[in-house]
Amino acid sequence: MTPEPIDTEAVDLRTVSPVELDTIAKSVWCTSRLVVAQAAAEPASVGITVAGGVADVAFGWFDAPIRIVSAPFTSAPYAPNLEAVWLPDTAALVDAARSLVAW
Repeated sequence: MTPEPIDTEAVDLRTVSPVELDTIAKSVWCTSRLVVAQAAAEPASVGITVAGGVADVAFGWFDAPIRIVSAPFTSAPYAPNLEAVWLPDTAALVDAARSLVAW
């Protein structure tokens, strides 16, 4: 059985300083959900800053918790084959989106 499709919006940040919180908040207003994807490990990352900033300005618009999809909290591997396993992939993003739709 094929899973149902999910309509999404993507906001690709041009800069992380300043963060375009208004642009992300407009997307949250339309979707009522937020998945932050990043190639960094989660603790003390830009993704945490983005999630916190958006939660601050758009808290009442959320119908589900914010999900952050990131690399594991380990050293980044240098070998390309290991880096491909270490970085979050499309399947991780789809799983995060599906978990929010089911919320």
